[in-house]
Amino acid sequence: MSTQGKISLAVVVGGAFLAGLLFATAGANLFGAGDAVGTPGQAANLNGSATLDGSTAIEQSANSTPSDFETAFSRVAESVNPAVVQIRAAKVVDRRMPTPFEGTPFEEFFGQPGPSQPDVRQGLGSGVIVRSDGHIVTNNHVIQDAERLSVRTLDGTQYDAEVVGTDQFSDLAVLKIDASDLKAVSFGNSDQLDVGQWVLAFGSPLDPKLNNSVTAGIVSALGRLRSPSRRARGSNQGGGVNNFIQTDAAINPGNSGGPLVNLQGQLVGINTAIASRTGGYQGIGFAIPSGTVERVATQLVEEGNVRRAYLGIRYGPAPESLIQNEDLPQGSAVVSQVETGDPAAEAGLEAGDIITAIEGEPLDNYLELGNNIASMRPGDEVSLRVNRDGETRTFTVTLGARGDM
Repeated sequence: MSTQGKISLAVVVGGAFLAGLLFATAGANLFGAGDAVGTPGQAANLNGSATLDGSTAIEQSANSTPSDFETAFSRVAESVNPAVVQIRAAKVVDRRMPTPFEGTPFEEFFGQPGPSQPDVRQGLGSGVIVRSDGHIVTNNHVIQDAERLSVRTLDGTQYDAEVVGTDQFSDLAVLKIDASDLKAVSFGNSDQLDVGQWVLAFGSPLDPKLNNSVTAGIVSALGRLRSPSRRARGSNQGGGVNNFIQTDAAINPGNSGGPLVNLQGQLVGINTAIASRTGGYQGIGFAIPSGTVERVATQLVEEGNVRRAYLGIRYGPAPESLIQNEDLPQGSAVVSQVETGDPAAEAGLEAGDIITAIEGEPLDNYLELGNNIASMRPGDEVSLRVNRDGETRTFTVTLGARGDM
């Protein structure tokens, strides 16, 4: 098969994967579009004034029998479930009433649009309490465009919720309810996860009556990278990519925004999407790593928005033929455009440059470039190794700040 044919086949296969990526929110089939493990309050300090004060972390026995293993799951569920909430998002839409002439020869003469009437649609999702004063993390797509938000805790108490801040790029949002002394989830370190490690998913799958359901599985893969939709990332690809934990713990519509935890009861991810050809669970679920959740949630609570590092380029994958001919890393990225006056241009990058490594690490996937930039802060310096006309050069870029992605 020709190189062009191989590239086309890869695009088709990749497109098939993305087309099956569904947000796990009831009523929505939306396409592609710890170091210290778990000490209370171990997560970020919010301007030195308050912390993400989780208290769900537990210690498990090091010498486990089959009975102990079974008990481990029960202990995690008992510890974490009080921090898990159900979210109902109400949206009012105008629904046009049909006319009796629609679809008939008289439609042209009498088929004026019928009257509209408000239709309240209820979305179902999940969330997790991250601060005992009522701050809750969920997915942005769970609450997007909602006119009224309500939260139900494990004991059945209902609260009205207000939006503290949203980040469309990471698909995260923070809500606030008027409550205190709530049990908040402890944060774990998603960077220390291993493939094959046991995890539990919490949420309200499919129906409000199934609140606080728990499913178990393993970490199937790490670092699943995906370029977000143009709407989410803005017009510039330099903003980053979505980085997911893949799990086979059952995730269904309604689980979106719920926690993925390890066997120490610590948050390692926020359940977000599934890959499915049916719209339901098929063994492939995705969660946003807790490192991203902690970073974004902290900024949303303190500032109401997220300041994200900005490189200022458009780029894409290097063709396989170029990689082989120039002996480049498999994930090399070709710069197609450099925005005038932006950080990459100021550092000397040009269209046609091939970025082969970031911070000295060769790229295994071109999306790693955006993922690394997205994890940095404005003002950080980043080293990029570049192949230009067959010569290797290194550029140091001082990253700028990008506003709303």
